Amino acid sequence: AVHGHPQAEVTVALWADDPVIEVSLALLKDPTPLLQVSLAFPFALAGGRFTCDTPLCLYDPGQDRLPGAFANRLTVQNWVRITEGAARALWCSLDAPVVSLGRLWPPRVSPAHSCVCPPGLEDGPQGPSEPRGGAIYSCVTYNNLGTNFAVSQSGPLLFRYRIQPDVGDADAGASARFGSAATAPLQTVFTQGASAGRQGSLPPLGGLL
Repeated sequence: AVHGHPQAEVTVALWADDPVIEVSLALLKDPTPLLQVSLAFPFALAGGRFTCDTPLCLYDPGQDRLPGAFANRLTVQNWVRITEGAARALWCSLDAPVVSLGRLWPPRVSPAHSCVCPPGLEDGPQGPSEPRGGAIYSCVTYNNLGTNFAVSQSGPLLFRYRIQPDVGDADAGASARFGSAATAPLQTVFTQGASAGRQGSLPPLGGLL
């Protein structure tokens, strides 16, 4: 149990001959208001550089942003890649696309829209060398809003993640394949099998392709 959540359960699944690690966070949230909740993934890559996937492009959040823009919270489409020397990791969230990279930066919601103004609201944007590091904070809920959004939510919540460590060169193609496989896996369907007078073309045991 953690504050505002009478039950929290993290499950880690490992599969034989598969480098992908599956992590799930199941929460039971009570009506405690004005909470921001994140799940931390503290990879041991203190000098890591991030590459993020967004529709139609990849970007480095430390360099590929307009002057004066903030990187406190970012949205990613399918994956984030962390690289430090020869060490690499790919990370994917199936249910929570908002992240804070490097460290848990203070939110930038204006005082006009926040019930409780967080410290650091007057701080300037990150420098060109930030965000850097090995931590990914996945923002799962945010209720510190004083406009037309609820200050509280309750009930069962589930968040799922995929992680693949040490992915070789981890080029854009390999990263995209990892993200696509995680977010849009193969689906199983029922079909009409072999019947009288009609035989399938595949042997009883064989590869898909």
